[in-house]
Amino acid sequence: MADKKVISLDKQQTVNLTKATDVLTKVKARMSWETPTNVFPKYDLDISAFLLGADGKLLSEEGFVFFNQEATPDGSVWKSPDEQSGGFEELYIDITKLSAAVKEISLVSTLHKAGTRNQSFDKVKNSKLEIFDQNEQPIAVFNLDTLAPSSWAIQIGSFYQTNEGFTFQGVGQGFQLELGAFFEGYK
Repeated sequence: MADKKVISLDKQQTVNLTKATDVLTKVKARMSWETPTNVFPKYDLDISAFLLGADGKLLSEEGFVFFNQEATPDGSVWKSPDEQSGGFEELYIDITKLSAAVKEISLVSTLHKAGTRNQSFDKVKNSKLEIFDQNEQPIAVFNLDTLAPSSWAIQIGSFYQTNEGFTFQGVGQGFQLELGAFFEGYK
């Protein structure tokens, strides 16, 4: 991929990742952020993925990738270890291993124990999701600052397998929900 421009996404905007690069076999989604350093307990952001079928529901519990289950059994989706040190987390998708039954991969970022710690995304700065191809070439960026300031969680967006290729749609919707509520909603 030679000198292709990185696409800057807005809320609800979709990009066809397959068309944005020469060949697309893998995707890396990197969420990065800055949090206050002078607070205790520290802010602990997590990125999670829900592998959904055509009905918008989890295909199985193994299709929930998060800090306690860092990969799908087939190796199609996995995430970086939860270091709790902050700064960034990465999620990887091997499109060549992804089941045709997976129609959507919903990405959610949550603040761990936000409700009991009285934390929200209003103190999280410079947050963004960057999408890279298998060669670490940037394809798109979705800035998340100011999208959900009083929220404990953000539905970042979704990857879709379609007849036109592999796409991503930025959502940027905030919620005052813990991760378990998302899991229950997708079941």
